[in-house]
Amino acid sequence: MKQLRISGKDYAELVNHLYPGDDNEAIAFALCGNFRTSSFDGLLVHEVHCLPHELCKIRENGHINWPPEFLEPIMLKAEEKGLSILKIHSHPNGYSQFSETDDECDLKIFRSVFGWVQESKFHASAVMLPDGQIFGRFIDEELNFIAIDKVIVAGDTIKIWRYNSDCELKDQDRRNLQAFGERTVQLLKSMKVGVIGCSGTGSIVVEQLVRLGVGTIVMVDPEAVEGVNLNRIPNTFEEDAVSRRKKVDVLKERLTKVGFGTKFITSYDNICESRAILKELATCDTFFGCLDAQEPRYVLNQLSTYYIVPYFDVGVELKADGNNGISKVYGAIHFIQPKGSSLHSREAISMDKVSDESMKRQNPEMYERQVKEKYIKGAGNVDSPAVISVNMQLSAMTVNEFLNKIDPFKSVDNDLNAIVRVSISDNFFLFEGDGDSDEYLLKSVGKGDRKPFIGIMGL
Repeated sequence: MKQLRISGKDYAELVNHLYPGDDNEAIAFALCGNFRTSSFDGLLVHEVHCLPHELCKIRENGHINWPPEFLEPIMLKAEEKGLSILKIHSHPNGYSQFSETDDECDLKIFRSVFGWVQESKFHASAVMLPDGQIFGRFIDEELNFIAIDKVIVAGDTIKIWRYNSDCELKDQDRRNLQAFGERTVQLLKSMKVGVIGCSGTGSIVVEQLVRLGVGTIVMVDPEAVEGVNLNRIPNTFEEDAVSRRKKVDVLKERLTKVGFGTKFITSYDNICESRAILKELATCDTFFGCLDAQEPRYVLNQLSTYYIVPYFDVGVELKADGNNGISKVYGAIHFIQPKGSSLHSREAISMDKVSDESMKRQNPEMYERQVKEKYIKGAGNVDSPAVISVNMQLSAMTVNEFLNKIDPFKSVDNDLNAIVRVSISDNFFLFEGDGDSDEYLLKSVGKGDRKPFIGIMGL
């Protein structure tokens, strides 16, 4: 699998530069982080460099001539930082292939690039069409052209262009086809989606993704089914709790029988400790965090930023009134696109609590001592109320937000739906925009495989 990923912020800059309104070709370059596994090669746009139009010797509808010295400082930085280079230009005439001129130009440019940039195994060339679609190819050390299978833009709307064969449709897909059309159903079947936390909320997210026909689902949860889970995890039985079967194993067994052909990858790993499962999640087109603890949510936010993966975070809370009743029922859905927005900048998590949870996980003796000496406030061991009706409502809203991001159907623009706040007890829904960027994370968008991994020591 060969992928190119771009944040919504960088994509908007490229659109404005490559299509300034004069119907002439334009060109830009980007420094890209690398992402490699045994079966996956990805280039992640980290930093865009637009070649000023006035520096071009020729800018016409089907031809552009630009000064090669513009590329020299970009190549120097790529070599210094261990980054790859993307060349991207426009085809205002709508020609949806690389031309012979493109081939000749790419061979000349990337022969020089590989001479300057020694460490990178791949660079890339891409074309943006007038409607914003991008197609492209990797160029390896032997100057072979290798088609990019998928281009993803992680913006307010998630744009995905696939360049491989369509999937087989089944009778089970009929109603989904009536609702969303073949393009979206085919897209869902091609997608790889992660779900981290497979209890009351996550299990229902997985249930919906399977029945929507998502092609591959990565489920991560270290815990086993317990009796207290049976009131809110579909497809779990008393026998699962008695035998202490892992939640992800139960869900995989039961949901495989639904018949949509979904492939499952399961893990019992703690994402705060396992680079292997984080790398697997980084290969996903998007992922859902269905977690209460703040440290793993922080880790997912970092992963989303470094590897340009859009991230849906959902949380539910029921507050007991102390008299065997409930005083508050509310939740929040955060859509994190990797352009610097974060759960921290939105005050959805506290770095103090992230640090406390990390200490409790890694050094429980020190944690207990700090609590005893009142340096930190302990989390406590009181179980919170949880019921399936609330979990289902928030899970359904989260999946609908996902669907609206890949195939918009709401009457308002997606940039106004970055945060959804719900109070079932007070009977309101509140939709908010992205808010302030996290300036620290903004510098890490698209860094990819770097040390320390996703900026966290110990991973």
